[in-house]
Amino acid sequence: MNNIMSEILVCVLFMFYMAKYILEFLKTNDVMVLNMIDRYMAIHKDHNRMEILDNNYLRREYHHGINGRY
Repeated sequence: MNNIMSEILVCVLFMFYMAKYILEFLKTNDVMVLNMIDRYMAIHKDHNRMEILDNNYLRREYHHGINGRY
């Protein structure tokens, strides 16, 4: 029983350790993410970045108003 608890503890600590590094990676690479979005937009020139964000938001609000599930 004690062996199982120690394995779970090591697993949880490892997950927190990895989560810290993943968050640091995302924080330093948000410019890279925006560049990837802009590259996608260069292929699909009829949208810009804010339109996609607004469309996602409006679609969520619209669904919420129509059927209340989202």
